[in-house]
Amino acid sequence: MNNQSWYSIRAAADKVTEVFIFDEIGFFGVSAKDFIDDLKANHKKGNTLKVSISSPGGSVVDGLAIGQMITENSPSIASVKGMAASIAAFIAIKADTMEMAENSLLMIHNPEGVTIGGSDDHRKMADFIDKNRDMIASAFVSKTGKSLQEIQDFMDAETWFTASEAVDAGFADSIIEPVKMAANAGALAMHDFRNFAPLGREDVTGRAARKANVMADDVTKAAGSDAPKAATLKELQAACDGGGNDFLIAQIEAEATVEQASKQWMKALVSERDTAKTEAVEAKTEVDTLKAEAEEKPKAPEPNGVAPLGNSGSGGESGESGDPIANWYDAIAAEMKQGKTEPKAIHAVVTGNPELHAAYLEAYNTQHASGRSGAKAARK
Repeated sequence: MNNQSWYSIRAAADKVTEVFIFDEIGFFGVSAKDFIDDLKANHKKGNTLKVSISSPGGSVVDGLAIGQMITENSPSIASVKGMAASIAAFIAIKADTMEMAENSLLMIHNPEGVTIGGSDDHRKMADFIDKNRDMIASAFVSKTGKSLQEIQDFMDAETWFTASEAVDAGFADSIIEPVKMAANAGALAMHDFRNFAPLGREDVTGRAARKANVMADDVTKAAGSDAPKAATLKELQAACDGGGNDFLIAQIEAEATVEQASKQWMKALVSERDTAKTEAVEAKTEVDTLKAEAEEKPKAPEPNGVAPLGNSGSGGESGESGDPIANWYDAIAAEMKQGKTEPKAIHAVVTGNPELHAAYLEAYNTQHASGRSGAKAARK
């Protein structure tokens, strides 16, 4: 992966602390922890905090924390140099003053999330996303003075603003001179935005599309026209449905293409399936062996007043009777009452109570040995 940093904080002259965020927000770029630690180390209370931004967005949780830290360190200025998209737009408007380069862009939309699990997990994630959306929308309302419905309409449509449009809408306070777009050219082309252009504005759509094409051309030239394209996180999540964080991170670090990652995911699934089959066969073999041993087990005599093996006896239904063999079968029965199948119940007892398993085997072998000795004596 490209480990070049596009993020820094430094104490400048004239009581100004300069912050440069030219990367994604979160794990793969600027994390809230790094931002807070670096700010504490370099910023003095009372100094002006100047934050230069060109970011496609990223982690909502990290972005909310970074925005809050900017608010708490007033006076502050945010300066959008290329674009402030998604949660980066939220970070920009949390400064006391927000300015935009003449050729920069601002984008706001609804947050998104991914879950793997049951319906309750998805419902919890949906509620979490809605709460984050409401917090972000509330901040935009406070900044612009627009109604909540207007802001929600902008976010639902994933709306892009030029610098002049952002000023007119109340997101930005002023426009500064244009800057070159080469600082982080790949950020926009590599990010999967739903709509790159304000809807229904033909003049802006043309300019935005040309900017996107220029950035994409720059990335292609830098990487080589025939070079395979490393898959983005969203592409990996779509191609490797069910892949955990460790697997996805490994593919990103390897700069795998979608095709390469898909092959690795299929191999992982096949390996997992084969392992499950092997474990099932082993469990079935163990069950068959135990059933055969149970059928061969000689019945103990039943003196008057003594309960046979396997009954509750003095130990109760699931208590220990003092007979390891009876305790063994009682433990298996208790596991099955909890809804486990017989193989899983046996496995649970073997792994969860190895002392009982060892005592059962010792008692069983002793009982069989004494049974065989009695049989020999009877034949003599």
